[in-house]
Amino acid sequence: MFGKLNKGGANMFDYSKLLGLMTEKNYTQKKLCKVIDMSENTFTNKIKGRSNFASDEIVKICNVLGISTKSVGAYFFTPVV
Repeated sequence: MFGKLNKGGANMFDYSKLLGLMTEKNYTQKKLCKVIDMSENTFTNKIKGRSNFASDEIVKICNVLGISTKSVGAYFFTPVV
């Protein structure tokens, strides 16, 4: 197990670095969701730990934001402390 689980059983990760990179690259949640073909509601649920990102979603986000394979863990798998 990576970190804490929320009530729904999803892992709770800290996505602050991902959100910071989105801001740095001028991607609003709405803009990123449109590019990766995900509803804003779904994205919000994932960022808030209500559900987890699927591997294909992570790949899409990494491709759009330029996150290297070496850095994926820092953006998607940092446990909430």
